Amino acid sequence: MDKKEIFRKTLPFIGAKILIGTVDLIACVLLLAVCLGIGWLFGTIGMLVLFIIWLFAVKGINLLLMHYIGYLIKAGHIAVVVEAITKGGIPEEQLDYGKKRVLEKFKVASVYFAVDKLVDGAVNQIQRGIAKVGDAFSAIPGAGVVASLIQFYIQISLGYIDECCIGWTFYNDDGNPYKNAADGVAIYADNWKPLLKNAAKVMGKVLILSLCVLLAAFLVIGSLFKLMHWNPLIAFIFSCLVTWVIKSALLDSYIMIEVVSSYMELALPTQAPPELYDTLCHISDSFSKLIRHGMGEPTIG
Repeated sequence: MDKKEIFRKTLPFIGAKILIGTVDLIACVLLLAVCLGIGWLFGTIGMLVLFIIWLFAVKGINLLLMHYIGYLIKAGHIAVVVEAITKGGIPEEQLDYGKKRVLEKFKVASVYFAVDKLVDGAVNQIQRGIAKVGDAFSAIPGAGVVASLIQFYIQISLGYIDECCIGWTFYNDDGNPYKNAADGVAIYADNWKPLLKNAAKVMGKVLILSLCVLLAAFLVIGSLFKLMHWNPLIAFIFSCLVTWVIKSALLDSYIMIEVVSSYMELALPTQAPPELYDTLCHISDSFSKLIRHGMGEPTIG
């Protein structure tokens, strides 16, 4: 199955992401209205304080939804995509199948988040160890800002590599999820150049599309707010929230399928050499923890 077909045939997951994003959006908007209403009673300072409280509350709402519902949708989508790539078909009742695979592999949410956090740490530490962006610009005066921007862009792109390593845990049913995730990270380290190049290229498309969505949303919402003589700053905040929902559901799903497909093409014939694991353990504490968890040994921190 090609990437576009996988995207089209996994629309139920994208619909579920839109649904949870919409619930999140409505909750945030209602809470903002309450906070600004209360803040208005106390003047400008009151509105500013309540707005700051709202920002923290939004983060809490996002964490709550992701912890109890969102992770099943996100990881389940990855599981179904891996199934489509490796076996050429989409399972029937894909939402139930995805949920079942996630619970089989990770048992509880805390294990999924622990593995995801360690994979994220390992990928970032390894990338810093094998490719120091700043070194390429060391001979150019005043190029530190350029190097920092490139490094920031790479860090964003690496977020999608994490999903590839999680995807590998669904493909390989031998061993526990920590061991499988460590193998997934090792495969990335063995093929990091083409994988990171592809992730960065697709990420560029997503950033451009996200900006276009934000501008379109602000054009519509801003026009409505202007007609009603409401605050344009609130219109911009609403536009950002709408853009976040669309990006999380559509654009992130697209880039995940693109990157996981490229990863699996390289991963299936790859056998990471044993000495690579020793090297990665020296580079990354997070990778070492994955290995120790995979062997059933306790870890500290």
